[in-house]
Amino acid sequence: MELSKFNIIEENDFPSAWYRAVSFVLAHGVAMVFGSSNEKKRAWNSIQIIILYGNAISQILRGEIHPQFPFGDKKGEFYRREFDRNWFLSEYLKFPEAKKFTYLYIERLIRYIIPSRSFKDLILKVIFKKDSFIDQLAVLREQLKEQVKSGITSNRSQVITWQPGRDLFSASPPCFQSMQIIYLGNNEVEIHIKWRSRDLFTAWMINLVGLIGMIQREVIGPCGCTIVRIVDCNVSLHIYEGDLDQAKRVKPSVKNPQYMFRAKPRNVFYEGMQPLFYFLFSLYNVLNIGEIKISGIFCYEIKR
Repeated sequence: MELSKFNIIEENDFPSAWYRAVSFVLAHGVAMVFGSSNEKKRAWNSIQIIILYGNAISQILRGEIHPQFPFGDKKGEFYRREFDRNWFLSEYLKFPEAKKFTYLYIERLIRYIIPSRSFKDLILKVIFKKDSFIDQLAVLREQLKEQVKSGITSNRSQVITWQPGRDLFSASPPCFQSMQIIYLGNNEVEIHIKWRSRDLFTAWMINLVGLIGMIQREVIGPCGCTIVRIVDCNVSLHIYEGDLDQAKRVKPSVKNPQYMFRAKPRNVFYEGMQPLFYFLFSLYNVLNIGEIKISGIFCYEIKR
């Protein structure tokens, strides 16, 4: 088998990074069949490290993607839920087992199953059929807070998804493997991400928007930090044969980007009135007049 070609991209424009990665696979991709005997997948493969900085990071956080990326804002909103802690805990866990996915990244990150290490863990496992788990994102957040406070960088601040007992025998193990945060000082961080396998044409951009948005909400933002660089390492970055014709029509122009989700414009009035809204929220709870539901930052709804 021919060795897959290796490529490094450094880019400060998110849509252009995707275009350059796609162009590399079209020019140098190696034909490969992978999967299993029951499910053969044919694709053009590559090994790529894509380094994003500057405006590219702002574009990811805004959900700004290439106009020819095969994804729209409605699908983007749906996909982004899979990285949302509140949706996972309040809605997804109530799904019947038949409707649940093989895995969700947010599940692996906030409910990572750990081996039974104590008698209590054993009781949970054997009698109550429950696993012990760890919230990796909560730990990562506390680690970064300590680094900001001390000014000392750690090379141990990472989260993982791989669970050998499950994934070595699964037909659909996680593609995303690990994320490591490096504190650079001055409230700046860089993020290193590793993928064992990745669909470049239909998944690369949405993966990053979902993951980086999640880590920004869960860890980076609460610690008062800013992402200055993302190093995205892909052991297998490929385009499936069925997508090749469409990939060949991709243009470098990004004059009319699409957005994975609709950005909410700033509302100066609501921002100024937030203290009053939170006061009313407390007052209504005390008086038992009703339940106030706060949706997002600016949307307040009274439920009786």
